[in-house]
Amino acid sequence: MKKNTYDDTTSLFPKKFFTVIMPCYNGQKFIAQSIKSVLGQTFSDFELIIINDGSTDDSLKTIENFAKQDKRIQVISNKKNRGLSASRNRGLDNVKGRFVAFLDCDDWWPKEKLSTYAHAHERGHDIVFSNYDVITHASNLKIMSIKVPKSASYDDLKYSNYIPISSAAYNFEKIPHKRFKVMELSEDWLFWLEVIKHLNHPIGIQTSLMCYRRHDDNMSANKLKMIKKAWYIFRTEHHWGVMRSSFGMFRYAISKLRKYYL
Repeated sequence: MKKNTYDDTTSLFPKKFFTVIMPCYNGQKFIAQSIKSVLGQTFSDFELIIINDGSTDDSLKTIENFAKQDKRIQVISNKKNRGLSASRNRGLDNVKGRFVAFLDCDDWWPKEKLSTYAHAHERGHDIVFSNYDVITHASNLKIMSIKVPKSASYDDLKYSNYIPISSAAYNFEKIPHKRFKVMELSEDWLFWLEVIKHLNHPIGIQTSLMCYRRHDDNMSANKLKMIKKAWYIFRTEHHWGVMRSSFGMFRYAISKLRKYYL
């Protein structure tokens, strides 16, 4: 890339290259680290939209303190908690960037993440995601590194989602109308299934460019919910019969084994 900005002559103001969308519900413990990881990027042509989703702790105070110091931050507040999907959708309704990247308020990025992604986008990759590190809830100790596929396809995504939301970015200009379904789990899975139909050359960067914080409190319960949600997607969203859905669950289980153990 020759420069760090994108000039849009059809607008009074130049577009940002990236819009980063960060929903937050009671994220006081970790959100400062997440925000700093965005503001500290070596690629500076972005806006950061933070959606305070009805937090009852001091999250909003922390967010507003950062917003006073950096004009690239836009703060949106939900009067009551609406959930991740609705909050991300409010962010998408206010995008001014060419490409959208997502970051949850307890995850963070290394400083070269957006620069690496910008180069990939300018080479024609409409969806970019990457390897990532899993860290402990209470500290920043790395538990494991997760490797993602080098590409993505609709046929593979039908069986399992391997595009981590906090590592992903996509070409918003091509599909500005796409939004998340409002549901408790797997909303990102359905989102990627929908957008990948319209976007070209997905790429999985084989470098760890995101740190994912694992919360151990409800790991077993969440795994059970994810299994139930996968079955729901196969039966309701894909409209598969029992036999094909059972095969889908087998493919889903294999993908999880590969993710964590191979």
